Amino acid sequence: MKTTLLYAQVASSENRLLPGLLHYQVTALKLFCYKNEINILKIYTDTMSNKTLKRPGLLAMLREVEDGELSPDLVLVQDWGMLSQFAIPLFQIIDQFYYKHVDVRTTEDFDLQSFNSRMYKFKTSDPKEVAELRAKNIYGIPIYEPFELALHQRIQRKA
Repeated sequence: MKTTLLYAQVASSENRLLPGLLHYQVTALKLFCYKNEINILKIYTDTMSNKTLKRPGLLAMLREVEDGELSPDLVLVQDWGMLSQFAIPLFQIIDQFYYKHVDVRTTEDFDLQSFNSRMYKFKTSDPKEVAELRAKNIYGIPIYEPFELALHQRIQRKA
């Protein structure tokens, strides 16, 4: 049976307006695990903006995996926006987990609308050129179109 860490996040302003939103996310994640026979090791939550990486729950989860305290098969979030609002930090978070052989997945389809104005893209679409640029820590330029393909290719490369 696969094991997972769950992560849910809402901004403090959303939490004030919709106080049950965080509970809803956690419940939806638990239900997904139950339906898919995934064992939950630990649940992390934050009520801070996803614009910052300095969130206690996220940092604790990263630290515990990095230190080897927990060895899950995957980290499960409702959508990519729970981890970061921006592409580069999202890729960095995913890389930190993959370095420890922990997969990162969402329970919902990728929400193209929530990321359209904040993603980055390379001037080239050639996967080899993109890989070379990433190897040099060049991540691309801001764009107004989704980066779902780049994320999918990155996940497939790590597998």
